[in-house]
Amino acid sequence: MNIKDLLKSKKFKNILITIVEILVVAGIIFAALMYMQSKINKDADKTSGVGNTIATDEEEETVQKQSDEFYLQVNMAKNVMVVYRYDADKKNKTAYKIFPCTLGENVKKGKYKTEKSYSWVKNNGWHRYNTLYTYSAWIQSAEYSDRYPDTLVKKSYNSVGKNKKVDKSIILYASDAAWVYNNCKYKTVLEIVKGSKKDQLPLQVGKKTETNKYCGWDPTDPDKSNPYLKKANGTIATGHTPVNVEKGEKIDYFSNLLALDETGKNITGKLKYNKIDSSKTGTSKVTYTYKLKSGKKITASLSYKVVDTTKPKVTCSKTQFTYEVKSKDQKDMNKESNAKDIKEMVRKYVSCNESDVTITITTVDPLELKEGNFPVSIKAQDKSGNVGSCQVMCEIKIKESKGNKKFEPSKAQKKKLKLPKETSKPKESEKKTKEKQTKEKTTKKVSETKKNVKQTETTKSSNENTTTIAKD
Repeated sequence: MNIKDLLKSKKFKNILITIVEILVVAGIIFAALMYMQSKINKDADKTSGVGNTIATDEEEETVQKQSDEFYLQVNMAKNVMVVYRYDADKKNKTAYKIFPCTLGENVKKGKYKTEKSYSWVKNNGWHRYNTLYTYSAWIQSAEYSDRYPDTLVKKSYNSVGKNKKVDKSIILYASDAAWVYNNCKYKTVLEIVKGSKKDQLPLQVGKKTETNKYCGWDPTDPDKSNPYLKKANGTIATGHTPVNVEKGEKIDYFSNLLALDETGKNITGKLKYNKIDSSKTGTSKVTYTYKLKSGKKITASLSYKVVDTTKPKVTCSKTQFTYEVKSKDQKDMNKESNAKDIKEMVRKYVSCNESDVTITITTVDPLELKEGNFPVSIKAQDKSGNVGSCQVMCEIKIKESKGNKKFEPSKAQKKKLKLPKETSKPKESEKKTKEKQTKEKTTKKVSETKKNVKQTETTKSSNENTTTIAKD
């Protein structure tokens, strides 16, 4: 059959169609796998963060849509970040903004490009308005003690532009971190230069905004709920609501508001208010009041939500258990009752720091039980759904067969068989005394033997002398 006939044959056409179908199906499967992998990676980035940090909230889509008209430069010697703006032709740039900053000890000079942005990140404390610029290195706000805007760590805020932080981050005031977060496009260039104390800056650094005694907000935070942005003489300015409080913790009633009298004096600490019980979860209202010198009464309210997000602490006083079975045979080893007995054995040693919890103990499937060590998992879940856990080990051993044990007759059997009574082993002190006595006897005997030999030799010598004299 020539090539022309082969191409016209039905068999060849069927083979060709089959090959095409296989290629189409393979292409669809490959595309589906790529899509799934992309989605998994994206979800992982959103929920788990990058490196040793914990990133929360979705990546801000608006950040990716901003223009790429800016160039960031950090001067390490001067502790400032200068924002340059490109001209329309992208060839020249001029200084546009300047931010004081705190640099981590591990910040390295070089050129980088901004990456993903997150509203809150846990990185040696919580931070707001975070922009990643390399692995585990961020441009971010000062530190917060919790993931709430009224929990600012004022020591961290006051160190901006001064002291060094121990990591690779660049710390800014909230307003400046928010500007980078909102305006710098993905892959905006960040250049970090060593600089010099003598460098002339292109712009003047602005004056620091001071914090008030009681309010826990960053005074520069552009968040619309910020009491600093709403403050006015003779009023009580409140922040976000509800205010979340961890169950059982002390409530800071003044961190989310700012009160001023008619002259602008801070009167936050003088407000009267009702207290709530933080030992029970739920939402309660707190009302604040103050009577001004003019006689006018000012008032404001905040909702407080007591939440329980703390995992119960479950522990086990033993970390290693042993369970014996009759034999390696499946009917002895893989019984349902074995797994149940192991769980109950472990349960006796489990304790938890909370009383109203459900303890669940799990181990391997009964069919997977075998001689050796295996893990036993212990979980404690409270009413709020928080789960604490720990793990112990259990070793399965085979019971020693009675036939392998050495036969030991009872006292009655020994008496009946008239077996000699067992003599107790001499004590160590008695043993040493006997050894000493034996040694002394041996030494004495050897000494006497030597003496007798000497006497015999003397007598023999005397006899020889006597004989010689007689001959003479």
